[in-house]
This record gives sequence, C-alpha cells and structure tokens, in this order.
Amino acid sequence: MADQSEQPDLASQMQQLYQRFGNLPGVHIELHQNLLAVYVQTPKAEARVFLQGAQVSHFQPKGQPPVLWLSEHNQYQVGKPLRGGIPISWPWFADLARNPADLRQQVTGDDAPAHGFVRNCDWQLDDIVVDKDVYHLHLSCRPQSKHWPYACRLGLVVSVDEALTLALSVTNLSDRPWRYALALHSYFQVEQISEVTVPSLAGQAYLDCLTDWQPCQQQDALEIGEEVDRVYTQAPKRIALQDAVAGRSIVLTSQNLPSLVAWNPWQEKGSRLSQFGTEDHNNMLCLENAALLDDAVTVAPKEKQVHTLKIESSRQLIH
Repeated sequence: MADQSEQPDLASQMQQLYQRFGNLPGVHIELHQNLLAVYVQTPKAEARVFLQGAQVSHFQPKGQPPVLWLSEHNQYQVGKPLRGGIPISWPWFADLARNPADLRQQVTGDDAPAHGFVRNCDWQLDDIVVDKDVYHLHLSCRPQSKHWPYACRLGLVVSVDEALTLALSVTNLSDRPWRYALALHSYFQVEQISEVTVPSLAGQAYLDCLTDWQPCQQQDALEIGEEVDRVYTQAPKRIALQDAVAGRSIVLTSQNLPSLVAWNPWQEKGSRLSQFGTEDHNNMLCLENAALLDDAVTVAPKEKQVHTLKIESSRQLIH
C-alpha cells in the first residue's frame, strides 16, 4: 500500500521469502536497515531489487563496472525512495501541475507528492522463474492512496541476463477509463560526466524544465557541463549513452515509452538534494524512459498496458 501507517513485519516477510525462494541458486534475501531486497547472481550478471517501490538498485554484467548509480548517502527508510537505481514514477511525473489537465483532474487532494506515490508502495514478490540462466523476478502491487481513487494492478517483471529488462504493466480494474503518466527514473553510473555524450539525442526537440518548460531543439549530441533537466517529447526508441573514460556505451531500448527525460542536478542543486553527495553529479546521469505530457496513457476498463525497457552495457562506444 502507498499510504503506510506502520512498518511491515520484516521478520515474517523475510521468513516467507526464504521459504519460497531461499533454495534457488544465486538468490539471496537481504535486509538493508528496514528495507527488504532480493539479490540475484546469475552466470552473466548480478542485480538487486528492493520490494519498496519495486526499485532496481543494482545491475552489473560479469566483468564490468555497475551500470546503475546508487548514492552512498541512502538511509534505507520506510516511505523514502532510494536515490539511484530505477525508481518508478507513477501515475504522474514531477509536480502534478505539469501533467495534462485530464490527468490532474483525476487526482484527489491538494498535497500530491512529486512523481506520484508508487515508488513508496510495498510490492509483492510473486515468483522467481529461472529459464536457461536468465532470472525473471515477478513483482506486483495494487496501489492505494488517498490521491488515487481507481482500482488498478501494477506488475513488474525484472529479467536479469547480460542485459537488464524491465516490463511494467498497468491494468485498469475499475469500470471507467483513466489516464496516467510514468517514468522509469534510471540513474546511470559514469566515470566522469564531462566526458559523457548521448549522440542519439542530436536533432531532437525537447522542453527545458530550467526555463519554465520552454520548447527547444537539440542541435548536436547531448553533453553535460551544467545542470540539465529536459523532457524529449518524441525520443528515439534506442538511446546510446557514451562513457568515453570507461570506454563503454549503455544502450537503452524501449517500447511504449515515447518520452525521455535527461537530468543531472549539477553541484549547486545537488548539494540541496536528499541522499546526494556534493560531488555525486560527476558520476551519474539520469536518462528516464517515460510516457509524459501528450504521451500520457489512457487505459480503458479491464485493459492492460505494458511498457518495456532493455538496458545493455557494451565495451565499445556506440552511436
């Protein structure tokens, strides 16, 4: 549930998870202060998923550095999303006021939190399926919040292989249509942000959130030398982040996620963020595959929408 008034019985949850999955090779149930996580180690990669928010916090192919950035300043508190990994923003993105009017009208109350409420929900680990050394973690939740009066079910399948694949499903269990926005708020680890480029975004239109969401045009490859907060409204389905110092590319391939957010808070804003170090901006870049603004999704009664993201790390610079 999203609006949690008491902490879950961690000992009981851990025991249940151990009974169901503890004998699977490479599967470990972990407790990070008050947050439960599932760590899997396969022949080709390792990954960690927290049950709060179904947040993937770690992915590392064998013989490579981690792909996802995770802050060393995280406090692992109930109701507080981790800084890093892949938080899920749903059913709205950023400040509710920036979302489409028909979506805003669905939300009740005047204190709606930024980025929705699902990243604070407790998700269930329904199953772990191992198929030819690929580990598929099946998670789900039926989010409840005073801000969201609609019955729905969210599912997430996290597949761990040489690539990390996320398949997020949204099912409308109510008798009326409604609309949602979402973002997979991925933080990627880089060696030095000043040497990072994203050639895939050359020529793309975007909204600059630092100048009141004014429309702009990207001329060349995206480079980061200051605070960046942009929404690319019709982004390519395949995006390559080039990390020149590390000598690798991180390649994102998405389906049913037509928007992309590029974000780095830089030092001044980063120093004001929770769970974020004063120099952390040098080693991370958020590229968030999303469905925002005009791309927000309308889901009919009993309909299911599925959004997928595949993340690959290549030991070469890919355009």
